[in-house]
Amino acid sequence: MEGTTLSYIKLKFSPIISRKALIDTGACSNVFSQQLFDELCQDDFVASHMEVPKPEMKSVKMASGQTVAIDKQLKVSFRIAHRHFTEIFLVLPTTDSIISGNQFLRDHNTLMSPKNNILHFPDLSIQINKIKPMEGPRRTTSFKKVPVCSIKKQTIEPFQQIVLHCKLAKTTDNLQSFSGVITPNENLERELDIAITSFLSTVATDNSVYVSVFNITDHPITLPVKSEVAEFDVLTAAQAERLLPIDPNW
Repeated sequence: MEGTTLSYIKLKFSPIISRKALIDTGACSNVFSQQLFDELCQDDFVASHMEVPKPEMKSVKMASGQTVAIDKQLKVSFRIAHRHFTEIFLVLPTTDSIISGNQFLRDHNTLMSPKNNILHFPDLSIQINKIKPMEGPRRTTSFKKVPVCSIKKQTIEPFQQIVLHCKLAKTTDNLQSFSGVITPNENLERELDIAITSFLSTVATDNSVYVSVFNITDHPITLPVKSEVAEFDVLTAAQAERLLPIDPNW
């Protein structure tokens, strides 16, 4: 997990449990935490998972240099958009990260497009969230989380991905040029069976933001006008000093 850039995709383990997974091309295995394993065991709707024999190695070395013991090894089912996967994960008791390692990327013939922030599978392309550290002052605001709403009625065709023009809900201030994290409305995702991308964004003119929405069903879905699709979590001063959206021309 070293380097200047981190890339994330959303894994959905059940109708009510989803997590962002770090794409780590330097990791030899997929990894998740004991805490997530405990949540999966308590979830009545969880996709099938079963314990498999531990690997011969007793521990793994993280990018930070820390050696972490392997608690167990599991075969777990999950979904990325409409595509289902079953993969082997190492369960580490002292990590809070979920990692999709190099083996997963190779097994599924994936290609990464850093310029477009896209992860390509043979039959599916997913927008990924990329952030990197930065230096220098940024503006601050007293706002924390602001609803993000669609500005017009929009129909999304089966298995279609669109970029939805949205605006921040009315505030007492214009947040143009402020940066923050777009967090999907998970209730809406479950209700309509759609996938909304989480990413770092900068507010455009008139408090506009653009959100990627993917219809993962086999029938059209209509989003009414003023649908609350996400929240905009304004960066604090400390966060703003560390994070910056990746340059699309990178």
